[in-house]
Amino acid sequence: MEGTTSKTLTGIMGVTEGYMAESSHTSMELFGTARPEATAAMAAVGEKYGYAITRENHKQIGEDLETALVELKKSRPVNDERRTPEAEDERIDASKQREAERTAEAEVKAADNAVKEAEWLREFPYLETSGQSKKSRWALASGNIRTELGGGLPTQCPPVRPGNGSPGADEADPQRYGRDRIT
Repeated sequence: MEGTTSKTLTGIMGVTEGYMAESSHTSMELFGTARPEATAAMAAVGEKYGYAITRENHKQIGEDLETALVELKKSRPVNDERRTPEAEDERIDASKQREAERTAEAEVKAADNAVKEAEWLREFPYLETSGQSKKSRWALASGNIRTELGGGLPTQCPPVRPGNGSPGADEADPQRYGRDRIT
């Protein structure tokens, strides 16, 4: 498995303490292609013993593989993902700038919504708003719809009959769609 193993360096160069300190981790691709030198080392050990493990040679095979492993660890690929302190400062500044832009956009949107809400309240003074109630916005919407409909929502659905606008029922309505469309 050493053939698919790599080392990754992370953090900020030169930082030795804290959450941004330089660190490393080793990872292995389970189904990746092995490095050529690892494949060659395994083949050399296999050829040396005729690709057969016996009671007499199993300890020598283990020792040869351990020796090959030490050499393979030296040639393990390293992915350097560390950042310089300057690059980290730029990244933090860009992040702060994006956050400031998001905050400004949210403030503009909130002001726009406040203007719209004031207009709606002038036009519909009987509507209940979130500032006047502790109800959820869904309950407020439902209550306001009932108020707009003037007596509440229907509690019972009408029966399905051709011509009453029920889904599936109007396909058979010849007055609405014409006789040639009815199958």
